[in-house]
Amino acid sequence: MKRGRRALDGLDDDIRDHIERETQDNLDRGMPPEEARRRALLKFGNVALTKEDTRAVWRWQWLEQLLQDSRYAIRTLRRRPTYALLSVLTLALGVGGTASVYGVARSVLFDPLPFAHEREVGVFWKKTDWTHEEYLYIRERVPGFSQVALFRQRDVIVREGNRPARLVRAVSASAELFDVLGVGTFLGRGFRTGDDVPGAEPVAVLSFGLWQEMGGNPSIIGTRVALDGTRRSVIGVLPRGFWFPDPAVRIWMPEPLTPESRNFNSTLVGRVAPNYDVRAMEAPVAQLAATLGQRFDYPAQWDKRQNPYITPVRDDLVGPMRPALLATLGTMALILLIGCANVAALVLGQVDARSTEFAVRSALGAKRQRLAQQLIVEVLLVATGAGALGATLAWVGFTVVTDALPLGAWAESAAPDWRVFTSAMLIAIAAALLVILIPTISLYRGDLRGVLSRSRTGGIHGRGGRLENVLVIAQVALAVMIAAAAALLARSVANLYAVEPGVRTDGMAVVDVVLGRAGNHARQEQTLTELMTALREVPGVHSVGAVQQLPLRGGGYRLGLRFPERPQIKELATEYRIVTPGYLESIGISMRHGRTIGSA
Repeated sequence: MKRGRRALDGLDDDIRDHIERETQDNLDRGMPPEEARRRALLKFGNVALTKEDTRAVWRWQWLEQLLQDSRYAIRTLRRRPTYALLSVLTLALGVGGTASVYGVARSVLFDPLPFAHEREVGVFWKKTDWTHEEYLYIRERVPGFSQVALFRQRDVIVREGNRPARLVRAVSASAELFDVLGVGTFLGRGFRTGDDVPGAEPVAVLSFGLWQEMGGNPSIIGTRVALDGTRRSVIGVLPRGFWFPDPAVRIWMPEPLTPESRNFNSTLVGRVAPNYDVRAMEAPVAQLAATLGQRFDYPAQWDKRQNPYITPVRDDLVGPMRPALLATLGTMALILLIGCANVAALVLGQVDARSTEFAVRSALGAKRQRLAQQLIVEVLLVATGAGALGATLAWVGFTVVTDALPLGAWAESAAPDWRVFTSAMLIAIAAALLVILIPTISLYRGDLRGVLSRSRTGGIHGRGGRLENVLVIAQVALAVMIAAAAALLARSVANLYAVEPGVRTDGMAVVDVVLGRAGNHARQEQTLTELMTALREVPGVHSVGAVQQLPLRGGGYRLGLRFPERPQIKELATEYRIVTPGYLESIGISMRHGRTIGSA
């Protein structure tokens, strides 16, 4: 199109020059200036019509040249099937891998979160370290925020009807959560004021996916499901695609807020007030931290006065996955560049092999721009085939990438769609532009006329050999970068496996048992005792113990620890797990002093 505009600008100059020369001739014949100009215009004819006719000729000529180049490129590729197949496959592998990783990265890192105005939502510092007491104290007095909500994640046992019980990820939250996130419901309602008061009617809100698994009946509103032994009324179903704080959560329940609770196990999330920026909340959070310091005497580990800040909700939710995804995407881009260099070398070889053909065509009047255009069309045809094949590979490899990367529950939010195909085609076109760059330089710099006077077939004026060397060097450099990165990654993984966890992991078997929090605790204890007794009788079992939560599988509950006999020691912050006799022996934890639990 730029060439067409330049040509039309040249046409205007030619017309203007012709009319001015004719006008000068008339002036030389003694005509007045106005009459000389009028006679020149009459002799030339309709300027606008001439321009339109010329544009039409050039427009059809450009289209005709494109069709000719396409037909010739197809014939050339058919005559060289090995070259065509290698080029398509090489580009398709790089395009498919890059498009699949980009599709996953886009789904996790770049797609909008399912909240209204996500840039206005932030997560408070000391994540998972807030108590009911703190939240109830600051609930209505957080400077710079219109609303703040408290939440924590937990696992619940779901029993509905005659279906088997199952373990589901859930969130317990204050009544403000859905207002802070700015999300409505697909069916029913969300939380409202009073739902988080102790003694309020137990209610629950379901995810769209869980509602579908339960039958997708709109009449589910008002029905009851048993969650951890407590029968709760279903008051709402959230829209399709909503999740918080990760896609694995299926149920949201109000958290009964009690001022006496000092368990440090909750997170605060808030929506900034109008005219505030979630990334510039230093002054408001510093004021809030000072207020908390005046009200509470914190253990050193949980001192809310230290380094207060607000993290944008996107950075908090997807930030941990960003390095792995971007590193993988960068690696695939390097592999694509290596593929482009390979294909560029193949095309450069074709330029060298066809040097006599290009020289003859140049001698017959073909411009180098015309020859380069033909090469570009040929590479674009290769890129089209590589893009289509690469899109198929990306679609198939999407699941492979999500399984291989450490996405956890986020893998559920990543799904291939039409944008994978679009990105594959755009990547293929971009790769084609890179591929054609060096062969075009070789064609423009080569001595086409000298080819006819020399009996040689090794390229156009020796340029091909030097450019091929450049491509080889580039491929080796990129390959070394990838190999070095892979070696560092392998070493990091080996170092992680070499870390001593402090517990035995060999010769151990784990049985996950979930007992509801509500109900007859004596019966739950008896069931656990009977199960442990049965396991001890299994041949080959040396010891059996039970723990509230396994090591390396997340933290337990947090509380403050005091020593009444030593008042000089300040309250300490610690995590704790509830265990049974035999657990420490089973896990291989030795005692330095004293005795183990349950021993005499």
